[in-house]
Amino acid sequence: MATLTCLIASVLLISEFYRWICRPSISHIRGPRPELFFGNVRHIIKRSNVEAMLEWQEEFGSVFRFQGFFGSKKLIVADPKALHHILNTAAYEFPKPGAFRAVIRAISGPNIVAAEGDDHKKQRRLMSPAFGVRETKAYLSIFKACAEKVVMKWQDAVVHSDDQSTVVDVHHTLLPATLEALCEATFDFQMDNKRGDDLRKLYANFNNDAFPPNAAILAALLDWIPTCIITPLLRILPVKNVAFIRKHRRQSYEIAAEIMAEKSHAIAEGRESRDLCSLLVKANASEKVKDFQLTQEELYAQSSVVFIAGHDTTAGTLTFGLWQLARHVGVQTRLREEVRATLAAIRARGKAEPSVEDMESMPYLQAVMKETLRLHPAVAQIARSAGKDCVLPLSYPVETASGELIRHIAVPKGTEIVVAISCYNRNKNVWGEDAHVFRPDRWLAEEQPSKSKTSVGVIGNIASFLSGTRSCLGWKFAMLEMQSFLVEIIDQFELRATKEIRPWGDNLVYPLVDGEEEKGAQMPLRISPASRD
Repeated sequence: MATLTCLIASVLLISEFYRWICRPSISHIRGPRPELFFGNVRHIIKRSNVEAMLEWQEEFGSVFRFQGFFGSKKLIVADPKALHHILNTAAYEFPKPGAFRAVIRAISGPNIVAAEGDDHKKQRRLMSPAFGVRETKAYLSIFKACAEKVVMKWQDAVVHSDDQSTVVDVHHTLLPATLEALCEATFDFQMDNKRGDDLRKLYANFNNDAFPPNAAILAALLDWIPTCIITPLLRILPVKNVAFIRKHRRQSYEIAAEIMAEKSHAIAEGRESRDLCSLLVKANASEKVKDFQLTQEELYAQSSVVFIAGHDTTAGTLTFGLWQLARHVGVQTRLREEVRATLAAIRARGKAEPSVEDMESMPYLQAVMKETLRLHPAVAQIARSAGKDCVLPLSYPVETASGELIRHIAVPKGTEIVVAISCYNRNKNVWGEDAHVFRPDRWLAEEQPSKSKTSVGVIGNIASFLSGTRSCLGWKFAMLEMQSFLVEIIDQFELRATKEIRPWGDNLVYPLVDGEEEKGAQMPLRISPASRD
C-alpha cells in the first residue's frame, strides 16, 4: 500500500513538473535575477515581502516577473488597466489558484473567499444584505462602545504610570477590541462568557499560530504540489501550524453552529435581528432563494472566515494608522482639532455621540483614513490564475527583456498572477513621486490624488478592499469601525513612536519591531493624555 501511494505521488509530481516545463512562457517580462533552483524566494525570506515587491516595482515597472522554486514564474501586476481587467472586466476568468483555495478551505471551510464562479455568486448574494448602508449605520454605537473600552484601559495604564505616560502595545490591544466589535455587530452576542473566552484564545495570535515564519518557503513549494494532494495532506500532517489550522476550523464551526441554532430559534419565535447570522439564516430558509441556498457547512464556513477577515485586518490597518499619526505630530494635532470641534458642535446640538453623517463630515478624518488604507493595506497581495489565454491591457508601457516597450501582455492559460495591492497603492505613475509618503493633504486637493483614469477599488481608487465582484463585502463596516476608534483615541491621547517598525507578511501585513522580529507582531507606542488647552 505504501509503495502504491509513493508511486501515485511520484506520478502526480512528475506530471506537475512536466506541466510547468511545457506551458507557454512569460520570460520576456523583466524581473529580479533568480538564483538557481531557489528563484527569488530566498530574497523575500531575508526581508519583508512588501519591501521587496516595492523595490522591484521601482526597478522594473508596474508589471514584472517573479520566479519561484525550480523555474516556476508568476506575473506581478500593479498596473491600473491590468488590475481593472483582472478584478472587474473578467473577474471570474481569473480564479484563485487551487493550492491557495485548498489552504483557505482547510482554515475555514467552503467560504466566500475560497469560492469561485456560481458558488461565489450564490454566497455573495446571500451575504450582501448584512453589509448594507442601513445595517452598517446601526453598528456605530457598538463601535464607539468598544473603542471607549480601549480608551479606559489605556487611561488606567497612564494613571498608574510614574510620569503620566506609558508604552502600550497598540496591536495587541486592538485585536481583541475589534474582535469584540465584530461579534457584537455581525453576530449579535456579547463576549463576557465562555464563548467569548474561546474566541479570544483562538484569535489571540492567529497569524503566528496558523502561519510559520518560513511561510514564504511553504507557499513557493505549494506551486509544485498538485491540489488533489494538498487537502489530504493538511488533514494529517503532524505539524504545529497545520494542527492549529485544523483546530481553528473545528472550533470556529462549533461556535458558528451554536450561534446559528440560537438565531434559528429566535426567528421561529418572531424575534428577528439584522446581524449577519440572522440575515443569513433567514435568507437561506426563504423560498425565494431556493436555487441559491447554502449547505449547513457553507453557513458555518461564512461565519468562520468572517471571524478572521472581520477583525484581524481592521486591527492591522488601524494599528498602522495610529503609528503614522505618532510619527507625524502635525497631522495628529490637526486631526484632533477637527475631531474636538466636531464633537463640540454635536454636544451643542444636544446630541450625546456622533452619527455616521458626522463622521463623514470630517474631511481630515476621511483624508487620514484613506491615506492609511493606501499606504497600509491589510492584505499586501492576492493570488489569481489565468483561466484561459488572455491579453492584459496596460496603462503604462513596460520594457521587456529585449528592450521593447509594450502596452499589452499576452498571458498564457495557467499563469499565476499576483494582484500586488501594496505596489499599486504606491505606484508613482498613479500617485506621484511622493507615493511612499504619508500625506493626508493629497486627499483634500480639488483634483483627485490618483492620476490614473482607470478606476480600481471601491473607495478613492485605492485597491485595499480589492475591486469588482470580488471586492470586500464589509468595506463600509471596516471604514466606520476604524473611524470610530480613531475619533475616540485621538480625542483622548497623544501618541509618540518609540521604535522602528517594519511592515511584514506574505499576504496579511503586520507590524514587527526592527531587531525584535522573533517576538512577532507588536506596535509599541507611547501614550499620554492629550492637552485640552
